[in-house]
Amino acid sequence: MKKNIFYQGYISRSRYVYKICEACERLEDYTFVMMGGGDQNYIEEFKSRYSNIIHIGFVRPSEHLNITSYARMAIVKYDFVVLNAIYCAPNKTWEYTCFGIPVLAYNIPGLEYTIGSYNAGVCCDMDNQQEIKETIRKIDSNYEQYHQNAITFYNSFDVRETIL
Repeated sequence: MKKNIFYQGYISRSRYVYKICEACERLEDYTFVMMGGGDQNYIEEFKSRYSNIIHIGFVRPSEHLNITSYARMAIVKYDFVVLNAIYCAPNKTWEYTCFGIPVLAYNIPGLEYTIGSYNAGVCCDMDNQQEIKETIRKIDSNYEQYHQNAITFYNSFDVRETIL
C-alpha cells in the first residue's frame, strides 16, 4: 500500500508544487494527494504529467478533516513571496498535527519556529527536488518520533483559551 503525502489548499501556478510532485514521482512508495479547488487546467496538467497524483476536489470545512486524517505526511507550502507568508502560522499545521501527521514544510521563519522547533516535521527547500526526497525519507525513517512530536506540538497551545 502506498503512503499518502497530502497537500490541501488552493491549487494554482502561484502555489508552485511541481518539485513536490517530481520528488513523489521518484519515490515509488508514495502517492501525492492534492485536495482543493483551483485552476482546472493546471490540475489536469499535473494529472497527465505525473502517474502518482490523486486530486480530490474542494471538500467543505470541517468535512475535509475526515480525508486529511488518512495522510502519512502533509505539505505546508508557504514561501518568501509575501511578507505575511514568511511569518505565518498557518491553520494547516494545526489541522495536520491534531492527527499526529508530520509536516513537510518550506523553511521560512513562521514554520521553522513552530513545526521545526517541535520536530513535528521537517522544514526544507521546497524548490529542491532532491532535498524534498531526502526530507520525506528522513520523516519516514523516524516516523513514530515525528508523529509523537506532531501531537505534542498540537497539544502545546490551547487555541480556545487564547482566543476566548
